[in-house]
Amino acid sequence: HLQLVNDYSDCHFRLADDIDLKNKNWTPIERFSGVLDGNGHTIYNLRVERDDVEYRGLIGNLYGGTVKNLTLRGVTINGSNAGAVAGHMTKTATISHCSVVLTEGSLLRGSSVGGIVGSLSKNLTSDINTVEYCTVESLDKNVSINGNHVGGIVGHMSGDAIYHTGVVTNCSVDCDIVGEDCVGGIAGYAAYDLTIENCAYNGNISGASDVGGICGYSNTYVLIVGCKATAAIEGEDQIGGICGGVSFGEIVACYSHGTIKASASASRIGGICSGGINAGSVTLCYSAMTCSHRSYLPICSPSHAVDSYSVYDTDDIALQMEEDYSDYADYWNFDNTWTWSGKISGKQRSVRCPRLAW
Repeated sequence: HLQLVNDYSDCHFRLADDIDLKNKNWTPIERFSGVLDGNGHTIYNLRVERDDVEYRGLIGNLYGGTVKNLTLRGVTINGSNAGAVAGHMTKTATISHCSVVLTEGSLLRGSSVGGIVGSLSKNLTSDINTVEYCTVESLDKNVSINGNHVGGIVGHMSGDAIYHTGVVTNCSVDCDIVGEDCVGGIAGYAAYDLTIENCAYNGNISGASDVGGICGYSNTYVLIVGCKATAAIEGEDQIGGICGGVSFGEIVACYSHGTIKASASASRIGGICSGGINAGSVTLCYSAMTCSHRSYLPICSPSHAVDSYSVYDTDDIALQMEEDYSDYADYWNFDNTWTWSGKISGKQRSVRCPRLAW
């Protein structure tokens, strides 16, 4: 019955029970423009290993459709444009409240590969594609997401330089990510008027160039706002705690914590981003990243950082942040998004840096 959705691709469906696909080689629902409501249920053991399709996932091309309230547990997908929920999404498509759980033997590997969706692009100037309230986690330390242009949520995001065309919001990833170029905890590559907001990453990330805790490379009018990365990041060059390479992008109210390991010859490393002449701006950000071969790790190129700090810049970082950021409630919202305290190991504790309230 699930496979027959392919024949009614503009209709609405709701799952009435869990489904075990038993690792049989699934043929993705080719182009879906309806609504698939998981209704809180789980699809187990999805496997897509075939060369006769362009997009690889439960759904191949989410073409203006919606997938929501669904969990995928145990996923094996190998190839380009690969994502557990959808290989590709466009034309004002939405993926909401979906979870991907990678278990022992799971595999997500390819080019433009993400835990939720492989690639996202615009179709018309009015398109706004959305991935919201989604999670990806690995239950096996030996299982990671692998590839080129690879991200924990989306592998490759491309929009339009004039029109806002996509947003990834309120998503979290707890999974190791291994790649080549453009490797990020949330998105691998993002270009042209896209937004990544209120997202969190936790894990280990390794790649070659353009490696970041939230985004590997952001290019032209990409806004990364209110995001947190707790990561051990390894690469050769152009590495950042939030974003690796940045060109005319904006990073606002984000913070990073963890370590960066780079090659000895690396020249572009930053606690928030790797900097560069076209790096755009870094505003109201905080970094507690340390680097393998540097005693001082800057936020990014100093000329692009405004009201941003590293653990090296001030003795009382929490006090400095609270004073500065309280004037920017639209970005650094302590009522709904961020908190200065929270439960750690089940106990209410005070924390000296902001954490996502949710």
